[in-house]
Amino acid sequence: MSGSGAGADPTLQGVDTEAISNVVYFAPYLQYKIDEKWELASSVVTGYLNRDPLLNVEVESDLGYELDFKLSYALKKGVVWQTGLGLLMPGKAFEGDGTLDSKFSYGMSTKAAISF
Repeated sequence: MSGSGAGADPTLQGVDTEAISNVVYFAPYLQYKIDEKWELASSVVTGYLNRDPLLNVEVESDLGYELDFKLSYALKKGVVWQTGLGLLMPGKAFEGDGTLDSKFSYGMSTKAAISF
């Protein structure tokens, strides 16, 4: 997939963090239903830039990897509790022209969903 670069400001010399375009993503995932109440899910996401996000600067195309894990528990029909963990290992593209810092990062979320 590639986009038009919407949100890019040609007068800025930094990375455009407002829009993600001109990227190809690959994101396989697995889901495993343990029983009627419990479910596990995981995915790995990687991406590659189709063109440089910085003006007049060569940037690596590797965006790195993200690993996501999710555990869901169905309290009863229509009520689900989910907890997720995301691990981000940024690639060379996040370093821009070598002057930007890119480090391992993680995030955790939990939520309750009620549907009727």
